[in-house]
Amino acid sequence: MKKLFIIFTCCISIILPFYASASGSAQIPAISTQPVGGTVFVSDVITLAVEAAVTDGGTLSYQWYSNVNDSNTTGTLINGATNKTFTAPTSMAGTIFYYVIVTNTKDSQTATVASTTARVTVNARVNAQTPNITAQPASSAVSLGGSVTLSVTAAVTDGGTLSYQWFSNTSNSSSGGTGISGATGASYAPPTDTAGDVFYYVTVTNTNNNASGATTAAANSSVAKVTVNALVNAQISEIMDQPEGGKVILDSRIILIVTARVTDGGKLTYQWYEQFDGELKGETSASLKVNARGSGQARYSCKVTNTKNGKTASASSPDFNVWF
Repeated sequence: MKKLFIIFTCCISIILPFYASASGSAQIPAISTQPVGGTVFVSDVITLAVEAAVTDGGTLSYQWYSNVNDSNTTGTLINGATNKTFTAPTSMAGTIFYYVIVTNTKDSQTATVASTTARVTVNARVNAQTPNITAQPASSAVSLGGSVTLSVTAAVTDGGTLSYQWFSNTSNSSSGGTGISGATGASYAPPTDTAGDVFYYVTVTNTNNNASGATTAAANSSVAKVTVNALVNAQISEIMDQPEGGKVILDSRIILIVTARVTDGGKLTYQWYEQFDGELKGETSASLKVNARGSGQARYSCKVTNTKNGKTASASSPDFNVWF
């Protein structure tokens, strides 16, 4: 009896992932730690890293790639990026994907594997908002010892906090001034004890500690000129029409009138006097009514006072007689 032998042959094929390849006896590297991306701001530092190993004694090498798409193929080789770590550039805002190809070289044979992609998003930094000055300090002129208040109105919409610093300057410029100690409010009352011109401006600073970029931003106001004028003595009033005396008969009266003027814009006031009674209380107008009284004689005069910028000057009419 014949024996029949049936021989089965089997062909086994091994399918490798698309990101791995091998030639000859080199072992495909096993990646134990994939690169991890992240979100950073412009100029921050982010470093990607990969950990891989082989057990065949081969030598590992690395090559990093960038890609605008989330793919670990068809990327662009990054020159010089041949270590297992790579510091991604962050000079420009945007999103880039990175991956690394790890190569094992053994007995002139190679095997490679690509890492997964690491997404790196670089955001532009947001600085504190520059204050918007909506009302500028206004120039003014005052007399020596007078009062003046400078003020500024400003705002921001980023939630920051505004602070103020006033400066004085000898020139009409909003830079190069001298900081005024203690002048840190939205308004400032400059000194007026010295005659002359002084220029003032204020720096408004916004501080926003939540800003990812610069946490402060400042704006200077326009310049306000404050002129302090020296006090000029009030002008002596000129009495143009002198009151005339006269005789007052029984049950009648006489009205005395004085006419005076000044050209310096001062304010005139009047005070009447009688020779024996002195100052006549309440008689402070330009005219005086004198009623008849018994018999005899009285002498009257009027003092005219000009008041200008806190200064006064007076002139008195000559005495004149009234008979009763």
